Amino acid sequence: MVDRQFNSDFLSPWMDLLAAAGTASTGVGKPGGFVDQRAQMIRTWIAPAVFPQQRLLITTSAGNPFTTPNPVTDISGDAPAEVYSILVLRNGVPLPDQPDLQFSTTSMKGWTMKTIPLTSGLNHLEFLGYTSEGDVLVDSDAIDVTFSGNWNAPVLSGIDPSTGLAGVPIRLSGSDFHSGLKVYFGQVEATSVLFNEATDPTHITVTVPQPLESGPIDLKVMNADNHEYFAENNPSQN
Repeated sequence: MVDRQFNSDFLSPWMDLLAAAGTASTGVGKPGGFVDQRAQMIRTWIAPAVFPQQRLLITTSAGNPFTTPNPVTDISGDAPAEVYSILVLRNGVPLPDQPDLQFSTTSMKGWTMKTIPLTSGLNHLEFLGYTSEGDVLVDSDAIDVTFSGNWNAPVLSGIDPSTGLAGVPIRLSGSDFHSGLKVYFGQVEATSVLFNEATDPTHITVTVPQPLESGPIDLKVMNADNHEYFAENNPSQN
């Protein structure tokens, strides 16, 4: 904003229009006026907090690799002031459900992302900071987190409805579902899978894919650690 609307280059033409209409005190938006003075003060204030003076840094475990027995982890760090959003990649792939980004209310640069899901073994987590435009990468950092525990295999306890045409959503109920899971109808992987481990860990909404043959179909739910639940001849494709 300081480099766009909050300066005399942007405001001067409007000040000229106001002056022509008889408005007094338009000098605030002219070169060297109050707006330019205040903009320079703000630039001086935030200069240490913008890229490249401030890098996107992970501060959890001092940025060093660590091991946890928990299937999720919180990561905190510092970021340049122009970072508006952070994209998380796990082992080179964006997380399907991005964790909430919380910026510090007491620091211009602090941030935290909570309950980041981990897979068994090594998790190479990358954090990419973007501006408010969404496609301008400011900076990035990465950390290796090893999940030393093991997930149980997923369990499927309900399919609603149990029959459906291609393109129809069905709701799967069960337990031990985790972010990054996949759903297969026979050998066909469903491409539309809605699952949020943080808000509803016991349900998956999946759209029946194409093409499928009519009749009973094997259904498989597979977590990112390759543990799976296999339901033979269920549901049916009408």
